[in-house]
Amino acid sequence: MDIYERIKCKDLLDVVLPPTEVVKKHIPRKGTIACSGMAQMSTPKVVPIFLAKYVEETGEEFKLNIYTSGSAAPELDGVLARVNAINRRYVYQNNPIVREKINRGITHYYDIWLGEFPRQLKYGFLNDVCGPIDVAIIEAVSIREDGFIIPSLSLDNIPLYMQLAKKVIIELNTAKPENLEGIHDVYSPQPGTPIPIVRVNQRIGVPYVPCDPKKIVAIVPSEALEKEIFYGKPTVIEEKIVDNLFNFLLDEVKKGKISKSLYPLQTGIGPIGDTVAAKLIDSDFTDLEIWTEVAQAGYLDALDSDKVKSLSTSVFMIPPEDKKHGERFLENLAEYKKSIVLRPLEITNNSELITRLNLIAMNQAIEIDIYGNVNMTHVLGSSVVNGVGGSGEFARSSYLSIFLLSSTARDNKISRIVPMTPHVDVTDHDVDVIVTEHGWADLRGLSPRERAKEIIEKCSSPEYKDELWKYFNEACRKVGGHIPHILSKAFSFHERLIETGSMK
Repeated sequence: MDIYERIKCKDLLDVVLPPTEVVKKHIPRKGTIACSGMAQMSTPKVVPIFLAKYVEETGEEFKLNIYTSGSAAPELDGVLARVNAINRRYVYQNNPIVREKINRGITHYYDIWLGEFPRQLKYGFLNDVCGPIDVAIIEAVSIREDGFIIPSLSLDNIPLYMQLAKKVIIELNTAKPENLEGIHDVYSPQPGTPIPIVRVNQRIGVPYVPCDPKKIVAIVPSEALEKEIFYGKPTVIEEKIVDNLFNFLLDEVKKGKISKSLYPLQTGIGPIGDTVAAKLIDSDFTDLEIWTEVAQAGYLDALDSDKVKSLSTSVFMIPPEDKKHGERFLENLAEYKKSIVLRPLEITNNSELITRLNLIAMNQAIEIDIYGNVNMTHVLGSSVVNGVGGSGEFARSSYLSIFLLSSTARDNKISRIVPMTPHVDVTDHDVDVIVTEHGWADLRGLSPRERAKEIIEKCSSPEYKDELWKYFNEACRKVGGHIPHILSKAFSFHERLIETGSMK
C-alpha cells in the first residue's frame, strides 16, 4: 500500500521525508530521543540505521540519550552502540553491543522498573540528567484525519513520549496491517484519581494515540519487519518447571484457596513463558485471563481453544518468522480485538491494578539465594546482562508472587540456587513461591531459616544440595542470627566459578 494512503491527515502529506534528510534536520547531536518498541517489537528500524551510516560517513560525534520501554531491535540499539552514539541508555536493554559498552563504563545505564519509568518521565525527574525529550521516533501503521496515531503491536510508553517530546518523527510501516485501530486502549492515569478498571478486558480510553499534528516534523516510509526474535526454545527442563507450577496451582485449588479459573495470570517471556501458554490449553484450568506487559504469540492458541477468554498486555509479540500465528492473527483480527487489549505500560504495570485484579505473577530469575532473594540482571554481581523489566512491580503487588527457574545452567556447571546472591533485584519479602524442575518451595509465612530449608530441599539440584546444606548448617552453628550467613563463604560458589569455570 502506498504510504500516502495511510496518511489521512492531509496537512501531514508535506512532511513525508527520506531518512537521510530527517537525520540531518531533526536528530540532535546531543540530546534525548525516545523510541517506540518493546520486546524488540515495533522499534523504529529506518531512521536509526541511517543515523549510524551518517555517523560513519561524516565522522560527526553524536552523544544521545536513548529511551525505550523495553528491549529494542538491533536496528536501534546495536547500530547506534556500534558507532558510539549512545551516551545514556534507559531503561531496559539486552543487546550484546550495548551491554558491552555499559560494562566497560562507556555508556551510562539507568535501570528501573518499567512501570516506574513513565512516572519519572511525567514528573520530570530525569530532566536534570538528560534534559527533556527532544525527539520521539515512533513506529505507526496509520495516521488518522485528526493527526492521531495508530501504533503497531507495542503501545509501551508511546502516548507519553509523544506528549512530552518537542518533535515527533513517525516511521509509517506499510508492511504491517493498517486495520489495527481498535486493539489499543490509551488512557493516562492522573494523581488522586482511581483507574476505573475492574475487569481484564475493560476499555476505558481511546483507540489511538493523541498527538498535536504540528509536532510531527517528519514521516518516514518503512517496510521493515522485525528480524528473527529468539529467546530460546523450550526443553524438557521448562516442561518440568511448568508441570510443577501447575501442580502447585492445582494444589491451591484443591485446598479451596482459588477456583479453577485462578486469578489473572502474568508471565514473563522466553521458553518458560512459551511453555506456560502452550500447557494451559490442556490443563485443568478454565476461563482464564491474562494481564501482563508482554504476551507471546502462543496465547492465540489458548484464546482459540477458549481456555483463555481475555488478554491485556502492552505488547503482543508475534515474530515475523512465526508465520502460523501471524497469518491467523491477521485473518481473525476483528475477532481478536474483542478479547485482546493493548495498553500503555503505566496501566499494565500499575500497582493499583495489579492488586485490584489479584494477579498471579510468574517471573524468572538468573539466580535465587537460599533465603529467597532474587537476582534477575547481573552475573557475578558486577556485569549487567539485561534490564530489570517490570517483574518486581508484579512481585510486590500481586496476589501470588512466583519465581520460575531451572536449578542449574551451563551443563550443571552453575547452580542457580546459591548461598547468597551478589546482586539483588527482588528481596525475599516479595517472593511467595519458587519453582524449579525439582519441585516448588512455598515460602508464605516462613521465617528465613524455614525458607532456606524449603528452597534447598525442594528446589536445588542434587549436584549442589549437599553443599548448600553444608553452608546453611555451618552458618546456623557458627554465626546464627535471624538470617545466618558466613560472610567469608557466602560467595564461595561464585568464587569457585571464577577460578575453575564451575561452581562444583
